[in-house]
Amino acid sequence: MRWALKHPDADRLSKAYERFGQEVPKALIAPVLEDVEFPLWSAFWELSTERPIGMGAGPIPVSKIRSYAPEFGMDTSSFVRIMRRMDDEYLSHVNRQDGKS
Repeated sequence: MRWALKHPDADRLSKAYERFGQEVPKALIAPVLEDVEFPLWSAFWELSTERPIGMGAGPIPVSKIRSYAPEFGMDTSSFVRIMRRMDDEYLSHVNRQDGKS
């Protein structure tokens, strides 16, 4: 999560390096997600569409996270804990950019 938030243009920049026949800097190469991590990553971004937006981004409602958990065959409390940690990191980054932290 931290890498993706820190390097939002990495994909576009990597393609530009490749287009000009240049080696892509290691800093622009995303960490590889393990098989178990990719579905969680996808779930986080899907659940992000449920967050309230007002004066800024709010947390993903826990009710939405709980309702999504059964699709993973994971116990609800573990799924909620993982999504909350990802959401905390995301909100910390977004709020820092907005000057709220």
